[in-house]
Amino acid sequence: MDEQAGPALRLPDSPRSPRLAREYAERFLHESGHDTLAVRTALVVSELVTNAMSHGGGGCVLRLRVVPGEPPCVRVEVDDSRPDGEVAPNETGTGLRLVAENASNWGVDRHDDGKTVWVELH
Repeated sequence: MDEQAGPALRLPDSPRSPRLAREYAERFLHESGHDTLAVRTALVVSELVTNAMSHGGGGCVLRLRVVPGEPPCVRVEVDDSRPDGEVAPNETGTGLRLVAENASNWGVDRHDDGKTVWVELH
């Protein structure tokens, strides 16, 4: 099976964006035949988008893809426009802690016009 990627989803700086991102992730995984990964992926997507809205300088872009393998891997990427924003689990917030607990691997790629927070779920 080849890698499956959904189109990038541009999300505005809005309280509705985490819900829209969750729905998009669930729909993408259902349509690509990976329902078993949908609940954890939707949780992670919601937390990353919420974090991008709160600390990333405005709207964000969400990308999802399924990488074949045993087990398959879902890669979630959220871009925002703030390269210096905080992206580490802390004692006051639970969002990134939930991401770290559910992810097989995760990290941050910083670039001149922002950053990409990525997560891999198996």
